[in-house]
Amino acid sequence: MKNSTVSLLEKCKIDLRHTYEIFIENNRYDIDDFNMILTDEDYRQARLTISKLSDEQEIEFPLILKDCRTVEEFIQYIAYDYNSNFGDSMGYISSLTSVA
Repeated sequence: MKNSTVSLLEKCKIDLRHTYEIFIENNRYDIDDFNMILTDEDYRQARLTISKLSDEQEIEFPLILKDCRTVEEFIQYIAYDYNSNFGDSMGYISSLTSVA
């Protein structure tokens, strides 16, 4: 895998974790810009990369990445639909970008 692919996925992981952390710290309110750290375009690029890697490795593409097309949708899903504690959610975010 190319170094730029690894960098893209690592940046996405760090940025999603940071965005989620800010969202939780604000008690799931008062976050006006879900793209303050990670743009939707960078998130989409990471989704596309993970999709291609999933196809190449013949593993299932994560449903959350299929369903959540923006950073806001992703964070809202993790916060409200994933039903886990903060630590589990952070670990789950990390695992999604570790397809490679």
